[in-house]
Amino acid sequence: MPIDWNQVTANAQRTERERRDREAVEGITVKHKLSPDEAAWLATRRKEEAEAAEKAKHQADVKGYASFATRKAETARKAGDNGAAKVWTTAADNIGKGVWTVARVISSDPEVVRFQGLRTALCYEGKTAQLREPSAFSTYMKENEGA
Repeated sequence: MPIDWNQVTANAQRTERERRDREAVEGITVKHKLSPDEAAWLATRRKEEAEAAEKAKHQADVKGYASFATRKAETARKAGDNGAAKVWTTAADNIGKGVWTVARVISSDPEVVRFQGLRTALCYEGKTAQLREPSAFSTYMKENEGA
């Protein structure tokens, strides 16, 4: 019978989670002189609070990136760069849906580094939208159409 490595990985992750939970409860029991039930409740409460804080930070990052992308779109529009404005507008719309927009205009902007954590989290989860960028040949042909 072949080994199902996905199941092996899932089992190892579950065992590690259980070990960490057990250590947290034991540490609370010893440190605060609580009963095992009280320590388990406190450990669960701390875990829930940490998850809530992580979710709040994620939401703040999403909101910050949306306003950043909107501002970049407006700046590009004022500069007459409609292509970049469209990319940034799309990025602002997509981040509200929980999707990171992958485009050269965005990747090359040095200010995007502030949102690296958000980008990494969404890319790791596979929540990306790749924008199709024109090839150098098609851009050349458009520029030299009337020549």
